[in-house]
Amino acid sequence: TGNIAGEDEGDVVIQIEEEWNTTSWSSCDPDCHLGTRMRVVTCREVNTYVLLPDSRCIEEKPASMERCMDRGPCFLGPRWAAQEWSQCSRDCGGGYRTRNLYCQIPRTGE
Repeated sequence: TGNIAGEDEGDVVIQIEEEWNTTSWSSCDPDCHLGTRMRVVTCREVNTYVLLPDSRCIEEKPASMERCMDRGPCFLGPRWAAQEWSQCSRDCGGGYRTRNLYCQIPRTGE
């Protein structure tokens, strides 16, 4: 027997259950003080693992990025910092320009 359009008799109903799937968190970057870690979050069908649009998952989407806190201060070490070059000592011919260099030591926790 055939199914007449508009009748439900004979229809096969497939119920699809959705869920959020998450990968493991990445490592914190940077791995000190205030960093960020990430993961991939996708909506998928429970039984077949077929990816679905995010709009199909009813529950609130889990975070795909978060801050990493309290991992201790970052110490970048000292580095050279330079000021702007001065004007040339001569308008024409050989001259010289100068600039100041200083050793910059970052404070911890910044």
